[in-house]
Amino acid sequence: MMGFGIIGILLIVFVLYKTDVFGKKGATYIEEDDDVLEMIKKRYARGEITREEFDSMKRNLS
Repeated sequence: MMGFGIIGILLIVFVLYKTDVFGKKGATYIEEDDDVLEMIKKRYARGEITREEFDSMKRNLS
């Protein structure tokens, strides 16, 4: 019975490691925010959104 507990814990740690729970998730969110900011800058430059909409969207990102 004791051996199953250790194997179970090792299995859980392995699954968490493989699904990148311990990994680089934080950096991904920063990159996504940068991508969104670039997207709204381009939309503003093309005239698709107003200055007020741009400012509002930019504030929502921070």
